Amino acid sequence: MAGRESRGGSFDSPAAAQLRTNRDEFLKQAGERLEKSKKQSQELQKRHEAIDEKFGEFENTQGEIEKERTEALSAMREQVFCLWNSGQSRRE
Repeated sequence: MAGRESRGGSFDSPAAAQLRTNRDEFLKQAGERLEKSKKQSQELQKRHEAIDEKFGEFENTQGEIEKERTEALSAMREQVFCLWNSGQSRRE
């Protein structure tokens, strides 16, 4: 029995060392991937914020254009109405 235990002990030691090495390498690679993912996430967040900012500027510009368009259309309607009234007055 003593021979088996000594052989088992000698087998366990290299196996345990290999398991520790594999575990450490796995944890190292997992940590590196996690850091890479965090950096990518931060970059995507920055891009998202930039897009939101540009979209906000676009909405403001679009709102201003729509307001100017509405005002111009209203002025044109008023001019057409005045011309139509002027034509009606001449006919009478």
